[in-house]
Amino acid sequence: MANVRLHTSELANLFQEDGINFITRSSFESRWTPCLNSVKNCNIKTLTILRSENQSNEAKNTYKLLDEKTLKLASLVSLPKSKPEETYRTIRATLENNLCFDNSELNAIDISSFKREELFIIILILKDLFEKHPSMKCRFLYNEVDSMNEDWLSRNTSKIRTILGYSGDPKQSKRTCVISMIGHEINRAKDIIDAYDPSKLMIGRGMNTESINTNLCKRNEVFYKELSSYYGDECSKFEFSLLDPIKVKNLLIELCSDEDYNYVISPLNNKISCIGASLFALENQDIQVCYSQMLEYNRPSYSKPSEYAHIIDMEEYFK
Repeated sequence: MANVRLHTSELANLFQEDGINFITRSSFESRWTPCLNSVKNCNIKTLTILRSENQSNEAKNTYKLLDEKTLKLASLVSLPKSKPEETYRTIRATLENNLCFDNSELNAIDISSFKREELFIIILILKDLFEKHPSMKCRFLYNEVDSMNEDWLSRNTSKIRTILGYSGDPKQSKRTCVISMIGHEINRAKDIIDAYDPSKLMIGRGMNTESINTNLCKRNEVFYKELSSYYGDECSKFEFSLLDPIKVKNLLIELCSDEDYNYVISPLNNKISCIGASLFALENQDIQVCYSQMLEYNRPSYSKPSEYAHIIDMEEYFK
């Protein structure tokens, strides 16, 4: 099965391999630590922690959630801010230098705290690596969110850009359609939509029947209704899976079927749905995927991690 949900305490049982190459990203969100703590006594061959080059105090404090033995094992790699080309080169070098390319060891990448732009770059690189090394084994780990701050998560968009490798092939003769897969940051979604000023707008929310967290799903529905009401008759609506990347991919194939439009996808929901958007865009090179860089995040109380995690078998998507 491509997506397995487990209590984090059960992860060690699933990762009893000859060796694990573990890659994660530190963050002001403590969500990056539960999966690593759960497998720390497994046979970890390499541990790589990507981190922002200028870490906040909140991000530095999350290292205290790891024990000293784990930290001594780790190699730390800094990611530049607002430099997509350097970010790509850094992530590519990290993957090429630390992944096992045959099936003798398992590669585990905890995507819980990667920025969406970084996640899309990782999947882009993995596609290339799987083409060269089809026997490679790779699992994504994704720690669920238990709760999120109800006041605000991020604010003040500083830049909206196309994600490197997902620039699409827009034609001047075509109109623009923005597909907004909204999450819990309504102003972020508005800023992206208004920046593109689309002729056609599609606003989507996570499906109730394929959601992870009931309370967060209800909150998403409130934002969905507010955003839909704001744009009124200018937008059409859809729902997408938060559990199955292939369902997201297939839905986007349907939504992007009108050849009269240049399509821009704005993925703002959970990382699992982002995987589906990435798989779709990589198979349809005329599709553009955008990312909004924010000036401020609610670092002291952004979210709380759940006790559950998803293990996503990435080789199933690239074979």
